[in-house]
Amino acid sequence: MSRHLLRFVRRFSSVQSGRVSANGLNFFYEQAGQGENAVLCLPGALGTTRTDFDAQLKSTILTSNYSVIAVDPRGYGQSRPPSRTFDTDFLYRDAEDVFTVMCALGFSQFSVLGWSDGANSAVIMAANEPEAVKKLVIWGGNAFITEDDMKLYEATKNVDLWSKRHREAMEAVYGFDEFRDLWAKWNIAVEAIFAQGGNLYKEKVGKVKCPTFLLHGAKDPMVPRLHADYLRENLKCPLQYHEFPDGKHNIHLRYADDFNQMVVDFLSD
Repeated sequence: MSRHLLRFVRRFSSVQSGRVSANGLNFFYEQAGQGENAVLCLPGALGTTRTDFDAQLKSTILTSNYSVIAVDPRGYGQSRPPSRTFDTDFLYRDAEDVFTVMCALGFSQFSVLGWSDGANSAVIMAANEPEAVKKLVIWGGNAFITEDDMKLYEATKNVDLWSKRHREAMEAVYGFDEFRDLWAKWNIAVEAIFAQGGNLYKEKVGKVKCPTFLLHGAKDPMVPRLHADYLRENLKCPLQYHEFPDGKHNIHLRYADDFNQMVVDFLSD
């Protein structure tokens, strides 16, 4: 375990920003609330604490009950350098990194909220570290990649076709060129995983022991319903499920108040 090298560098509202050394790297994180129980937030592909979890870090209902911690994974956001690389095991690497970050911050047990790629790493972490992960909340994740998924990813390759709001948010973090380079590398990685059979972490799903809350947006354009169905059928832990009928991929942002209340209800049960 890395020695804790905590240094707060910025404050806005009730959110504190800091850096911590873990696995030989310097990770950026943000923390809100002072609750005894910690909740870790894992972002999606290219995501950061601020692009993906602003609505949770600034949620009164969450932060009045929990210490909410969001981390920029290695090579994302302000956890640079190093530059991000995408080996075919990058979801496992992120799970190990962020678990080590939480240990370095002094949290031996915590719950995890994971979105998209972050949901995938969250499942891996819960399976690998059952003594540490108390509860799991996941949405927008997938344990494998199908041919239809690859068609969906293909349609996102040209970032100039993304919504202006989403594209400009990524460009604000990475700059024009690095954003496009990172997204191209992410696509190359998932293509390589698909070529190897498409399995991301199916062998880990049944090993999750902690109570889990699975959420899904019925109109998610990136993650079809079959992925939520697979997780529902193969998670062997105590499981709750909620579907937002008009929800897309970012249900935690689009329906932030309802989402945060559901999470608190689940975590406090």
